[in-house]
Amino acid sequence: MRSFAVILFYSTVVLAGPWVASIELPYGYVTGIGTGEDMVWAIDSITMSIYGFDSDYPYSLLETLSVEGASSPVGLAWADGSLYYAQSGTAILHAMTTEGDYLGYWDFSAYGIQEISGVAWNHDDMYTTPCFLLADPASHKIWSVWPPGEFTEVYSVIDLPEDLVFHDIGCGGQAGDYATWLACESPDPHYRMQLWNPSGLANHIYSDPPGQVSGAAQHESEPEFFVWLSVPSALSIYLYYYGLGIGDISSQQPATDLVISENPVIELVVISGTGFGENARISIYDLTGRELLHTPFEGSFAWSGCNREGSPLSPGCYIVRVSGDNGKVSSARLVLVE
Repeated sequence: MRSFAVILFYSTVVLAGPWVASIELPYGYVTGIGTGEDMVWAIDSITMSIYGFDSDYPYSLLETLSVEGASSPVGLAWADGSLYYAQSGTAILHAMTTEGDYLGYWDFSAYGIQEISGVAWNHDDMYTTPCFLLADPASHKIWSVWPPGEFTEVYSVIDLPEDLVFHDIGCGGQAGDYATWLACESPDPHYRMQLWNPSGLANHIYSDPPGQVSGAAQHESEPEFFVWLSVPSALSIYLYYYGLGIGDISSQQPATDLVISENPVIELVVISGTGFGENARISIYDLTGRELLHTPFEGSFAWSGCNREGSPLSPGCYIVRVSGDNGKVSSARLVLVE
């Protein structure tokens, strides 16, 4: 019975579009998402609760906390065992532990921040500057604030267009220092999730589920080319894939120029494509980014659902990627069923 549930889940994923997982939210209105402690955290401004879900399938609800301090919470970020969120319409940031203890608040209005709509943690690693990022829709800026508990270092790091309407934010991981995903309002679903950095607009995701996006968060674990977003009208959080972390990020959007003979894959699928040059390669990855197969690609490849050792893979969702010596890179999702 468990195998059937997994197959049905992933089949739904492919038919729906570029998202690879979802968490149903039969609660109220999610205004912020954060990730940490191998969990996906969602703050709900109607139920005044913070929900913690397991970041791995089946995404079970593990924690429910009552929001403290803020009467209309927006944005959410996790850092070092604490959750940070803002009071809507103000420059006030609140914090509480993941055990539910309230830690206090900080008012950034004296630094030039007018209103906080989103909060993100710019992860501390070799590629990024450790800091919190605050989205200010009034000044149309993303601000860097540091250190936690003091927040005495406040800088504007990204300037945004004045006509851009945005809410929660999430950091872009391997996309670069200060790279920030924005949950934006737009009539065009291609621009409801936008990636910005200090140089400008760097990428965007086609938001397939109907409705506007309210929350955004970078997937916590490897690989980093996954992002969570919330769609209040669908009462769901979606996990989106936006690349395999190899080459120019602008080329990592799921491609339409690979021809897939059948999907879901039952026994055999033929993957075809042109324009990759003479020394192209094809790879199959699982959703953790682990490479399962790597072989030359000469315009088409027949895959029987096995890894490089010839062992059958478990039913589920996989990523196929074709790269050419001319720089062309294309990727697509495959669903393997039993």
